[in-house]
Amino acid sequence: MIKGIGIDLIEITRFSKVSEDFFNQVFTSGELKTIKKNHLFAGLKFSIKEAILKALGIGLYYGFFFKNIELKEDNKVSINEPFKNNLFQNRNHIHTGTGISRKYACAIAIIEDKQEVD
Repeated sequence: MIKGIGIDLIEITRFSKVSEDFFNQVFTSGELKTIKKNHLFAGLKFSIKEAILKALGIGLYYGFFFKNIELKEDNKVSINEPFKNNLFQNRNHIHTGTGISRKYACAIAIIEDKQEVD
């Protein structure tokens, strides 16, 4: 059963103007290693995180930050503590999809009940 859907669209050129502080606030240390100041890749990852927050229906409320979502190199999504147990209770699965052009990046996130996926 689908529990949430989120979509995000960003203009990639905006990421060529952001500060290093912004990158440090949004991305985990593991993500920063893979991004390596590539604004295209950073914009795409940011869009995925935005879509996940929208699918969760919480935005940046309740002390939830972008760093609580980690995007692994194998495209797996990890929700870090303390929200992993509160939001997921090991029952939900996050599917993501992306699209990219020279100017825009978009992402969709679908949260599905894991028990019904298996």
